[in-house]
Order: sequence, then C-alpha cells, then structure tokens
Amino acid sequence: MNATSSDEAARLAVLAKLDLGNATPEAELDAIAALAANVTGFQIGGIIIVGERDAWAKARHGIGALVSPRRHAFCDVVLASGEMLLVEDAAGDPRFAANVNVTGLAATRGYAGVPITVAGQRIGVLCVLDPTPRLLDETRQEALRQLGRVTEALIATRLSMRVAEQAARESAAATRRYRRQDRTFRQAERLARVGSYRYRLDDAQLEWSDEVYRIHGLEPGELPRMGRALDFYAPHHRGKAAETLAHTIETGDPFDVEADFITAKGQLRRIRSVGELEVEGGKPIAVIGVMQDVTERYRLEQSLRASANIDEVTSIANRASFNRALEMAMIRSGERGSPMMLAVIDLDDFKAINDTHGHMAGDDVLRAVGARLRQPWLCDSFAARLGGDEFALIIEHEEFVADPQAFAQRLSRALATPAITPAGEIPVSGTVGTAVLSDDIEAMRDLLHAADSALYEGKRRRRAFALRRRLPRAANE
Repeated sequence: MNATSSDEAARLAVLAKLDLGNATPEAELDAIAALAANVTGFQIGGIIIVGERDAWAKARHGIGALVSPRRHAFCDVVLASGEMLLVEDAAGDPRFAANVNVTGLAATRGYAGVPITVAGQRIGVLCVLDPTPRLLDETRQEALRQLGRVTEALIATRLSMRVAEQAARESAAATRRYRRQDRTFRQAERLARVGSYRYRLDDAQLEWSDEVYRIHGLEPGELPRMGRALDFYAPHHRGKAAETLAHTIETGDPFDVEADFITAKGQLRRIRSVGELEVEGGKPIAVIGVMQDVTERYRLEQSLRASANIDEVTSIANRASFNRALEMAMIRSGERGSPMMLAVIDLDDFKAINDTHGHMAGDDVLRAVGARLRQPWLCDSFAARLGGDEFALIIEHEEFVADPQAFAQRLSRALATPAITPAGEIPVSGTVGTAVLSDDIEAMRDLLHAADSALYEGKRRRRAFALRRRLPRAANE
C-alpha cells in the first residue's frame, strides 16, 4: 500500500479507536462474511483488518483463524486502490502468481474484495476467496459492494459508540474535575473573602457567588436588584458607588474602589470592588468583577496610620502629624482670610519630676497634660506633643485668636493642676508662648520661631518672678 506516513498514522489511529486488533469472533461480522460467501458462490468469506504489519480475519466463513503478513495479503492491493479487486485466477495473475497464499497448500485462485472505509480511513477489506478460479457477474459484484457498505455502517456505529463512551468518560471526569475545582474555588473565596459578581445590562439582573452573599450578610438565594444592592453601601459612599458603575457602563473604563459597607445584619465593613465591562460582538452585555471584604486589612492600616501620627505616651498627635496639620492650617487661613494662632507649651521643672519620682511618673504627668489639651473647651484646636516636655496647640477659634494673652492665661491655669499618679499627686505647670499668623509670617518655621520667642520670654519672666520672691526672704534671714 502506497501511503504517506501521516496517512498511515491517521489510519492506524482509527484502528486503535475501533479496538479491532484481535481475532475474537463477533457474530454480526461473521454473519456478513457468511452472507458474502453465499451470495457470491465462493467457498470462503472474510472481513480482513489490515494493521501496520499484519492482516487478520476479524470475521470468517469457511476458514479458521487467519493471520498473515501484510505484504502477502491480497487486501493490501485493495486498500491501495480503494476500489473492488477481482481476480479470476490468481495463479495466472502476475501480481499474485508468486504469492504464498497462491502457491501454498491453502491456495487461493479466485478472489474478490471491496475496501472497508470508516471515518475516512481504509481499515480493511470484505472479501471472498475460492481454491478454484471464479468470476463474479455484475449482480454479485453489486451484492458484495452492498455488503461492504453494511460492514462499514456496522463498524462505524461501533466507532460512534466508542467515541460516545469516551466522550462520556471524559465528560464525567471533567465534571469531577469541575466539582473539585469549584470546591477549591469556593474554599479560596472563603479564605480570601473574595466573591465574584456579574451584572447583566439587558435585564438588570445580578449574579453572585456564595461569598458575595456572605459579604452582604445574606443567605444564598434570591438576588436583590442593583438599586437595592447599592443601598448596602454606607450613605457617604453610596452615591459614589452608583456613579462609578454608571461611568464604567458608559465609557468601558474598569474600576477598583474601596468603600464603607453596611451588611444586612447592620455590621460596618470595608469592601473593595473591582469590575470591568464585558463586551460581546462589540456590544457591552454585562459588568463583571469581584468583591472582597478588606475590613481587617483596612482596620490594620488605619491603626498603623494612627500609630504613625499619634504620640504613644500621650495619645495626641506627634511631631510629624503636627507639621502637616500646621501647614494645612496656614493654607486654610491664607485662602479664607480666617484667623489662626499657634501656642507652644513647655512644662516647668519637668526634669525634676523625672529625677524625683522616676520616668514612669513622668510619663503619667505627660499623659495628664495630653488629656488637658483635649478638654472640651479646646475641641476646635489641634493638640500635639513635639517631644520631651514640649507641646503645641493649633488654634483657629476666633475668640481665642482675638486675645492671645487671655488664652495663654486660661491654658496655663488648666495645666496648673496636680497630676494624680501612683506615686501620688505631682504638681504640674507650664509656660505658654503664642504667635498669631500675620502677613509678615510667610513660612511655618517663622510662625514656630515667633511662638518659641514668646515662650522663652515667658520663661524669662517666670524665672525673674521666682527670683524676686526668694530675695526678700534671703534679706530677712
């Protein structure tokens, strides 16, 4: 048989799918072989399958089991031509005269065979043989062809069944894989607190995974309409969520947003929603995306951010946070023309407190001062610890800014209350220096310098007053 290696590989692949590579009798095929012999008047009928090197009788009538090298088989000539082969007397045919199947004990003289083609590949031959020369008339030739077509149909049905069985096995395996993957996916969703969603644009219907239900605090079941789903966003984020969705539908731009969220159980959560437009045939059909509960991460970030901005001893703002707040206050004052004042506070004799009572008691005093700087009457002010025993207040209250001296005196009185500590009551006092933002102050450092200068002047006056109080006593002594 003359065939390219790719043709032969395809032919052998079909044979492998048919599982005809054995000589096990099959009643239906044996019946066809017998019928072929009967309608043609030949002694022997067979369905011969041609493998890579051998040919064997898959069905037979008038002979026992037959396996022959392919090169000696008449059927190889049939496969090569794809046509019916008629040999009246093989002994006189140059193609077969020397063939062992002609010269041997079981000599074949008369032969007729038609190719069996399944799935576009010639896999074998339906043939009849006789030890005497025989000639087939047209009627019997056509009968053999008809039986060949019946054989093809029978074997093709077998192939279809095997393909269907294989497809069923693969489908079952795929279903099992899908179920495993789906379980894994759902587990991953629960672990990552991520759920998927799809919003159909044609009928405004939502599709949610189980995790999206959980994020909403709902049991899987009936889906809310989009308007109701948006109601889960906190009021201050609800409008923005609706605008973001509308913008994506209109422009095709994807989105990635975080927002405060209130579950069906009334729990305040933080969610992240990522989405994009699904387009089919150039037409937008849905918005698809994922939703994640990021509450724990958000709270941690807020805590870390607060830690970066808050003084750990006094729980008021630290120096870095104060610098940002002062810069913003100066900008606001310049843009709005509103008054603003800076007050700096230095605790009096704080070193003596540490030396006498210890640093833990000193920290208690600092905490007490931090609490006093957060008293209700200072609620409009920004309090910060600059470091050590130095504090600051950013004041934007018009009444306080209008009379800096009165404010400094009131603040000094508020500070001059003993701190209650495990070491007992510890006297506390502080010197206050103030500076009002004016046109000749251009930079933050200038305002700080003005407040510091006022503080140093207050410290100087305090020392001078203390000295005057001690001098008369010394003179009397």
